[in-house]
Amino acid sequence: MEKEKTAHEKQTVIVGLSGGLNSAVAAMLLKIQKMDLIAVTIAPGPSFTTDPDKNFACHINQERLQKIKDFCHSLNIPHHLIQADESFTDKVAGRWISQKICGAIKDQCFSCHKMRMRFLFEKMIELGASGIATGHFAKVYMNPTNGDVSISSANDEVHDQSSLLSSVDNEILHKLILPLSDLSMKEVTKLADNFFLSFKEPEIKIHHCFPNTPELLTYFEANVPHSLREEGDIYDLGREHNLGQHKGIHHIDFNSEVETHGKHSHSGDHYKIAKYSMRDKVVEVGHPESFKSKGVHLMNCQFLDGVDSSFPLKCYLKINNEFYEAMVFPKNLQGAYLELEESVELPLGELVTCYKRKGKNSKVLMSGTIRIRGNFHLVQRDEDMEDEAPESAAPTHEKKF
Repeated sequence: MEKEKTAHEKQTVIVGLSGGLNSAVAAMLLKIQKMDLIAVTIAPGPSFTTDPDKNFACHINQERLQKIKDFCHSLNIPHHLIQADESFTDKVAGRWISQKICGAIKDQCFSCHKMRMRFLFEKMIELGASGIATGHFAKVYMNPTNGDVSISSANDEVHDQSSLLSSVDNEILHKLILPLSDLSMKEVTKLADNFFLSFKEPEIKIHHCFPNTPELLTYFEANVPHSLREEGDIYDLGREHNLGQHKGIHHIDFNSEVETHGKHSHSGDHYKIAKYSMRDKVVEVGHPESFKSKGVHLMNCQFLDGVDSSFPLKCYLKINNEFYEAMVFPKNLQGAYLELEESVELPLGELVTCYKRKGKNSKVLMSGTIRIRGNFHLVQRDEDMEDEAPESAAPTHEKKF
């Protein structure tokens, strides 16, 4: 007969080690709590560049990997390495290529993060562990009554990573442990000094992997037909004036600034890419003001457990570390309409996160991707139909056969 587990039995936890300072401190804190740890490192190992350190901030090179192994040896915990070459090429690099072709904003950090969290979850199941631990700056709460899980922003607003977790599947969030949830980066750095850790946290900015380096452009051109990366014209919005030419959509980034050289462009003019037509290879650009709006339609919306999506919600949208008050009107097919209190620059294709209130320790309500910008009239169908009905259209009870 199998021995039943007791409350005093050690909990086995998968801890993700990336080679950075935060994940190492998280592992140390769990070790102090007497948990049985199994370290897992996910190495995307992109083989399509000769110097991946220049193109991928999270790349696990041999020096970084050896440092992780030495750290695990010092803690006397097993270490597993997952080579994610195929998944990285398919789910991250392949998505990057398709977004470049379409002229869409890149979201490789979110797709890479989801891939890594899925690997950790599957390894947890494979090894029979009970949870996953990472070095995220965020908070995850479990409702003991109904089992719903929710995400909140961290105490450290500058380094908060709750938006990264907002798109992670709920089954993974239910197993997630965040040892750094109540700490700031300053406190984590001090703990690292006390633990005599020599790790350094890389300065990673969202979407800064996959830059327009010669290596990656060569890789792109080798995997995309020439007909999809031809040169074309640059126009203003509405295509009234030709502002110059581009060398192919893969040479420019959607929603980024672009140089114009046409006779209608002037020195000092700043334009951002707004649209791209795959059919005629035309890029349309606009002044920064044209990117501002009070309303957006979102797609691929994910509402967190316990959030009632059948009614409009008041929320605070976080953009570039600033909070903006908005109303969320949920729609069917994972869609929603957001109406903001003020006009804000809203990049098409960007993943946005909605919070219950401003500041730290704020609950995440939902996340979604910006699909359409613009102000829309919300139609109340019952009232509108009554207003539009002619007076002569009086109800009748007469039946005809």
